[in-house]
Amino acid sequence: MTTTESGGPTGQDAVVKPQRRVGLVWVIPIVAAAIGAYLAFDEINSRGPTVTITFDTAEGLTAGKTKVRFRSVDTGTVESITISEDLSHVIVTCAMVKASKKHLTENTRFWVVRPRVGAGGISGLGTIVSGAYIGMDPGPTQNGQTGAIGKEAAAQPLAKRALHFTGLAMPPTKAIDASGLKVVLHAEGLSGIDIGSPLLHRQTEVGSVVHHQLAKDGKSVAIDIYVLPEFSMLVSSKSRFWNASGVAVKAGMGGIDIQTESLKALVSGGIAFDTPGENVTSKLKQDAEFWLYDSRPDLAESDFRYGGHALIVEAPELGGLKLGDRVYYRGEPVGAVVSHGLSADHSRVRVHLNIQNRYAPLVRNNSVFWNASGISANLGLKGLHIHTESLEALLSGGIAFATPDSAGTQVKAGSVFALHAEAEDKWTKWAGAEGGKKKTDKGLLSHIFHHHEDKTEEAAAADHDPEQPHPAEHTKHGFIHKLFHDKK
Repeated sequence: MTTTESGGPTGQDAVVKPQRRVGLVWVIPIVAAAIGAYLAFDEINSRGPTVTITFDTAEGLTAGKTKVRFRSVDTGTVESITISEDLSHVIVTCAMVKASKKHLTENTRFWVVRPRVGAGGISGLGTIVSGAYIGMDPGPTQNGQTGAIGKEAAAQPLAKRALHFTGLAMPPTKAIDASGLKVVLHAEGLSGIDIGSPLLHRQTEVGSVVHHQLAKDGKSVAIDIYVLPEFSMLVSSKSRFWNASGVAVKAGMGGIDIQTESLKALVSGGIAFDTPGENVTSKLKQDAEFWLYDSRPDLAESDFRYGGHALIVEAPELGGLKLGDRVYYRGEPVGAVVSHGLSADHSRVRVHLNIQNRYAPLVRNNSVFWNASGISANLGLKGLHIHTESLEALLSGGIAFATPDSAGTQVKAGSVFALHAEAEDKWTKWAGAEGGKKKTDKGLLSHIFHHHEDKTEEAAAADHDPEQPHPAEHTKHGFIHKLFHDKK
């Protein structure tokens, strides 16, 4: 301790220590760094997933400019476009918005929206000004359950998440509801039908074409049809489908008949169907298969040519008969000629007939068949007798048959009869199978009418010339035969 001159005590000496202060010059960098860190975190936190989409071509797409859109709302941007290592396609990388993350599943579809003209009309006209963009369809978030809610939705498995996609070559059609019905039609060609073509019932649109492809063997086309849920009960196993594209023209003795299903089908193609018989009571199974007929007249023709009772008639020569010629009973068409060819020994012609099922009981083991084409004339003591089966048979040709008053037993499919050149007067006067029920001696009648009784279809086929085509070998005929006869 120190003292003053007067002897009083003095205090301790003060020690001055300098204080450290942050200079104002450092405040600005620190604040800027904090803001940058926040922005970086916000950018990372708000950034959506990155997806890759493969396309056949990048036409119209530009990195950094082309948008990904869903219902005209931007959901992403194209970041880069590269070509695959094998040069077979392009890989488009897109930065998606965060909100789209939960909608990127294995069911999501992408396609390039450009101006297009197709069966569904003209689309994508807006891209003429704005440029092409990538369309997005999230699809169902649950496997096949677009409309499921509550407990029903919870019971269904969620669709798997995905970040890599294959772009569609064509825009998809309307979303398919699992409660609707999908059927597959087989045809010899598309004939004006395209994706988006309408499916019509009584000239009302009840569905559309969703896909088509060439069969693996290249001999037919498979067309996938989607029927709206509210109309799916209109389709049954008995339904018949036909190409409704364009105009069907049929000329006959009654004049010219012109038919078209609808203006839309006339312009862009379409398919129509009907379901004969009673109302449908149960829903058809998915992916049921049908044959697509070329037209409604072709469908009517098929009623005569397919699905009935198969018979064979033999003659020394064809005598002007051709495919599709009618088989007549009392002038009423009850069947048609399906095919014809030489026998195995080339000594005669074998003509395959189809008799509609409802008329099959009219054919008995003592029935007789004759060529009804043209006019037959007989000169006798009573003068000249001219006979023709019908005006239709006179113009187009055909085969007629009759059954004696004492009708014999019904015949099996594939039975063979002799084909006579013309009819005898007594044949046309017989009461037929609907007359008496007495049976005649089968052996005697077989000898008289040269009927090869109970000859099976396999035995008849063995006697057929292998060089001649069989009707079941044709793509269309074989498929229809399968529909009618291979039902389990």
